[in-house]
Amino acid sequence: MIRFPHPTAGGRSLEVDFFRGVVLLMIVVDHISGSMLGQFTLQRFAIFDATEVFVFLAGYATAAAYTAIAAEKGDGAARWRFLRRGWQLYRSFLLTVALMLAMGLLFTA
Repeated sequence: MIRFPHPTAGGRSLEVDFFRGVVLLMIVVDHISGSMLGQFTLQRFAIFDATEVFVFLAGYATAAAYTAIAAEKGDGAARWRFLRRGWQLYRSFLLTVALMLAMGLLFTA
């Protein structure tokens, strides 16, 4: 069984939040052309860059959150929360697509 870091009183893992913040700073530095700090980011030393690390940490944080819900309220509650959140994100995606298509039609008219 995978053991996740013990969350703080607010329900957040400080370790994961810290590394997500560091990786976000690396992403910003990587997008600044000609930055001397860019010589010290993951993009320079690895076959991947900070974006992949951020996605991995986001997945890890999601797994930790739903594991905590499953441990506290059961698998059914975690599954229901996962599906509800997925539906929220899907609705946002559909709204964004509709707005993008509407704006495209408006600008081409």
